[in-house]
Amino acid sequence: SWPGAEAFEDRSLAEMVGFGNLSAGIFAATAHNLFATHAALFEFAGRHDTLVELEATIVARKGASPEDSYSARLLNNTELLQRKIVEEAHELTLELARPAIAKDRTAEECADLLYHMMVGLVTADVAFADVLQVLEGRR
Repeated sequence: SWPGAEAFEDRSLAEMVGFGNLSAGIFAATAHNLFATHAALFEFAGRHDTLVELEATIVARKGASPEDSYSARLLNNTELLQRKIVEEAHELTLELARPAIAKDRTAEECADLLYHMMVGLVTADVAFADVLQVLEGRR
């Protein structure tokens, strides 16, 4: 179980937002369901290279014009980035809550969330390798 997950597992996203526990709620409730039940996400044969390459691409967009690059727009607008992370986490949660989960839609929503989270990591100057190290320490 992820630290703090028990406090949020039974609350909806709307309740988390209402109680002002948005960041804790997103990563306790959504990440608990997403990462804890899919622990193999970063274990599969070399595929995490895609996320490392994505990180490098986002870093390269730091100097780009926000008019020319969606990543640059997010990097330069913290509020927009936060809203997109919440939006994508919510959409993923909705997919995971369906009685018959559509694997393709779930993968798409997860990819959207991962992208926006990677932009957030770059904005916070947190390397993806640091996140992997934390996950490794929780094994």
